[in-house]
Amino acid sequence: MEVAGLALGVVGVAGILSTLKDVAELYSLFVDSRSVGRDYEMLDTKLDIERTMLLHWADRVGLLRDDYDPRLDIPNTQETVFRLNDLLPATSGPSVSQSEPSPTQELTSQSAIGTRGIPNTAQEAVDQKYQDKILETLWFRTMEAREEEIKPAHAKTLNWALEPPDGKVQWDDLSEWLRSGEDIYWVSGKAGSGKSTLMKRLYHHPRTKELLTEWANGGPVTLASFFFWNLGTPEQKTQEGLSRSLLHQILSRHPSLIREALPGMWKELHITKATPSLPTLTETHHAFRTISTKTHSLHHKFCFLIDGLDEFTGDHRHAITFLQELTTNPGFKALVSSRPIPACVAAFDDLPTLPLHHLTHHDIATYVDATLTAHKTIQKLLNTRRHAAKARRLTHAIINKSTGVFLWVVLACRAVLEGLADGDGIDDVLRRVDELPPELEDMFRLMLARVGERYREQGAFTLRVCHAISAADSPASSHFGGRLNALPVALLCREGGEPGVLEEEEREEIREELGGWLASRCGGLLVMGGEGGGGDGYQVAWVHRSVVEFLNGDGVWDLEYLRVGEDRPRVQAALSVYALHSVMQDNHRAQIIYNIWYCGALVLGARADAEEPEGRDHSFWHIDPFLRWLRQVEPMPPGTESLGPLKRLLVRHTDASQGVAHAALVLAAESGAINYMKAHPNFPEFCQPGVHISCGCFPLFYHATAHPLSFSIMSAHPPGPPSALRTTISFFLSLGADPNMTVTHRLSEPAGQATYLDTLDTPWRGWIGWALNIWSGRTDRAAVADIMAMFLAAGAHPTEEVPAWILPYLADPKYRDTLTVSDAQLAGAVSALRGEMLQAGQEGKHESKEEDGRLWLHSTTRSTVYWDGEPYVEM
Repeated sequence: MEVAGLALGVVGVAGILSTLKDVAELYSLFVDSRSVGRDYEMLDTKLDIERTMLLHWADRVGLLRDDYDPRLDIPNTQETVFRLNDLLPATSGPSVSQSEPSPTQELTSQSAIGTRGIPNTAQEAVDQKYQDKILETLWFRTMEAREEEIKPAHAKTLNWALEPPDGKVQWDDLSEWLRSGEDIYWVSGKAGSGKSTLMKRLYHHPRTKELLTEWANGGPVTLASFFFWNLGTPEQKTQEGLSRSLLHQILSRHPSLIREALPGMWKELHITKATPSLPTLTETHHAFRTISTKTHSLHHKFCFLIDGLDEFTGDHRHAITFLQELTTNPGFKALVSSRPIPACVAAFDDLPTLPLHHLTHHDIATYVDATLTAHKTIQKLLNTRRHAAKARRLTHAIINKSTGVFLWVVLACRAVLEGLADGDGIDDVLRRVDELPPELEDMFRLMLARVGERYREQGAFTLRVCHAISAADSPASSHFGGRLNALPVALLCREGGEPGVLEEEEREEIREELGGWLASRCGGLLVMGGEGGGGDGYQVAWVHRSVVEFLNGDGVWDLEYLRVGEDRPRVQAALSVYALHSVMQDNHRAQIIYNIWYCGALVLGARADAEEPEGRDHSFWHIDPFLRWLRQVEPMPPGTESLGPLKRLLVRHTDASQGVAHAALVLAAESGAINYMKAHPNFPEFCQPGVHISCGCFPLFYHATAHPLSFSIMSAHPPGPPSALRTTISFFLSLGADPNMTVTHRLSEPAGQATYLDTLDTPWRGWIGWALNIWSGRTDRAAVADIMAMFLAAGAHPTEEVPAWILPYLADPKYRDTLTVSDAQLAGAVSALRGEMLQAGQEGKHESKEEDGRLWLHSTTRSTVYWDGEPYVEM
């Protein structure tokens, strides 16, 4: 799209009008497409940039100045300008022109109206839009979540870290390193020793910034942080997340550096006007070098505080190398914390170090004194001659047994307080402390063993569900980001009822009771957390990450106190219902969170359906209350915009029960819950060809291939490998479904009107569009080709829309073994497809030619194919 009017005499009135029309069309699409995921984001970006281009043109021709370009007096030009109001619906404020045409001189008198906030030059406006969009791309929702979840240090603890060593225990002076040191400083400590708590204290302590300012000789200093979290989202535990977070923090404060730091993103945004791709590893290295180079002459310094390097997912040496290379840039240094894992010991052992678990004896004593000694029962014991010595021995025993692990101390103090609450005397409490094992994993076993027998199965089921959500390698962790939302946990594990919308009074009651319920069932390994970023805002939390590591151990789930009965739902099914409970609450924070839960309910439900064909515990068997609620709710709750198409399907049926049954089957078809469909009493009715005509909906086979209801959501949250959908498509084809059946695809459905903007599609073409949108990666190609071969064997019409790289998989012996379709089944489909490719080349859709009996193709997907026995080459 051209930037109209940068030079009025060159581009002319037609160019202005063309751009205005483009913007108007974008605006209309933007308004009508708020629920289509990434398409919405792209249109939003394009609208912003095109509107800025108009400002650029207005600035260059002096549209709102007294010394405007005289060519604006030309009648045809004026007519074009005055059509601004017709072409661009105003979003707020007055327009730049009046409703009736007037001389340009009068137009300039309106220059202050509707132009407030426009930068001094149009180029500044364009730059600012690009900067904002790149920062939005770098940002991710959980960027600060881990740091926010870390509880502040207990009063009067850890303050020594910013003071010089006192001589009793030696460590490298952190305050001196902040004031004058370079490279990397390592905070080392055992699991549970308080590293994250210390790092949070250092990040927010004013003394830290004072010392860094001395390092910069009074010049500017930027302190940026990243807290790794192994139980969180992929961005919270990867190098990509680390780089994006640091760059976002730096460039938010120095936006003028964005263009040079990330030239690839800037160029992509300039060319495509769409949300740019994330920077590659090479691009991030360039960005940090550029930032260092551009700011070094200004004596600007940067310190990076990186917590939990041992929680990095992947080879720790890669993260270490990244930090080592980062701190070679002039003016960059890093304060890093981790457990003493071998990779960190090898890399950091000769660097300035603070061994935290050797230095917290006084802090632990302070905590024990504040927690136990201040307790009224202990106070009473200390004031009696008979028990004072034993009371003092109690606190000393905990301090000495802790070996510097703060978490162990917290759990030990909790055990003592529980004993006191149960009426234990001082001898009983001392015996309880003596029985506490010194190692954390043994402590966890003891805590679980003490759970009452009548509560164990409930607790074991709850721990299994929460572990599946939190474990880094769990399929569910990608859907929920490791976050345990309190209400769904309670409703699934404690209440066990059907999903439904709760009143606020009911929610509050459940939240208030959940903490005590978790303590009695889960032995204190799960606790109520504070407000977080999902669902109703309240979280359940592991008492420490090491609990999840303990549960990952071999044979742990076979322990007597972690077994569950056969009547309990399997974890996959339970997780799908957990997601459905989340969907049913009506106060969601953002559409992206809602979409994640919605996808989780469908995808995990389909997986559970495949795992247990006879099962009746997964989300699809509990989805009717959700569909009934959606059918009648008005207005739609915030964040649920993506459910608009599903709601329209429901209300097309005058019979509510028919609408719910149809919608449930449609969702099952799009998700691949075959066994649910087979068992549904309405499936024989709705799977008949042409049944969609009566209600205006698509046939189930089209839903299974093209996913019209979930396309925009699932494209952002892919359902899994393409092989997972092969069974679904094979199932429908076995029932005689026609891949070439024509369906009417309604692009718009104006309320109260009988006419529609229609286009025609088929299940076969719908599958091609879905597959190429979701599975464009090289590793998925064999599975995608297999499904396409299955379509062709069922009579799908060969079309040039099939990507060129499919051909070798269908005909080359090298790849034929990857297909489940025989040569006889494919028959002449491959040669027909080859002919379509050649025809497409003649029509200019592909570059293609035939040489010595071989087909050569260069398609729009940049795949170059040398076919008939020779492998293709990826360009």
